[in-house]
Amino acid sequence: MSKSVWLLIGSFLLFLFVAALTLQSMVILQRIASVSDAQGDVRIKHHSSDAFNPLGSARYVRAGDVMQTGDGSLTLNWVDGARVKVGSHTTLEILKCQINSATKADVSVFKLDVGQVWVRVRKLLSPRSKFEVLTPTATAGVRGTMFSVKVDPRGATQVSVLEGQVVLAEKDSDATIAVDQDHCGQVEKTPAPGSQPLAVATMTDAERAEWKTAAGIEGPFVCLTRPAYATSHLNETGCCRVAGLAEETAKVTVNGLAAQRGTEGHFSADVPAQAGKPLQIEVVAEDARGIRTVLTRQVTITTSTPTP
Repeated sequence: MSKSVWLLIGSFLLFLFVAALTLQSMVILQRIASVSDAQGDVRIKHHSSDAFNPLGSARYVRAGDVMQTGDGSLTLNWVDGARVKVGSHTTLEILKCQINSATKADVSVFKLDVGQVWVRVRKLLSPRSKFEVLTPTATAGVRGTMFSVKVDPRGATQVSVLEGQVVLAEKDSDATIAVDQDHCGQVEKTPAPGSQPLAVATMTDAERAEWKTAAGIEGPFVCLTRPAYATSHLNETGCCRVAGLAEETAKVTVNGLAAQRGTEGHFSADVPAQAGKPLQIEVVAEDARGIRTVLTRQVTITTSTPTP
């Protein structure tokens, strides 16, 4: 076979390879999370940075970002209902967070070096999907549940399950154990002689009380983006436009009125109001289990149109 024919074949194979990579990049969509409830000492190292900086006004995080807290906390929210609350003195990295638009497979992988996170995964994941939290000693994998993962300074891992089930796998071994609702699983870095590295026990009252520190993680995500300030104005229909983001499958009402839902979790509603008077806004997001998240805000209504 002549050299020109081999060159033609090689060029064709290279074209197929590049086309496959291009198609893959179009199919794999990177998912971002919005930040809420940030309090105290919270720092972030973006995927494009080598240093931690104060969270400041950062509203979104994505794969490659690392969150680090001192005496502080924050919550990460995805529109499909996944929520992660990052506790104090915690270091958490988002390794992967993506969806395959062709197969609808979700892949979310986090690395927890130390500290504690509370996780809400209400969406039932497909067989090709996975949601995992990696620690120095274990991997916690779920299909749809509410659970927490804690890593102490020694590297030991504890998982507590409020709903559903978590499969806890010991790092660098084939040992796994299922942690059911109202139970805790433990993986010791250096177990005592004669003891098992993996253990499960019923959740204690103290461990249940820890869930109270993650208040709000049980309910669906919702946030207001409009009105953005303490004052708002009447639109052409004599109403105040209220808008925001909420879990895609949640039912959203604004002052008892059903909100219109848009793409990617957006919602909006026009609430009757009077110029010169305060307006109390109540937004309720309710999931399929009937668990609600409620936001309230009071604004003063003006007749003037805001500057673009």
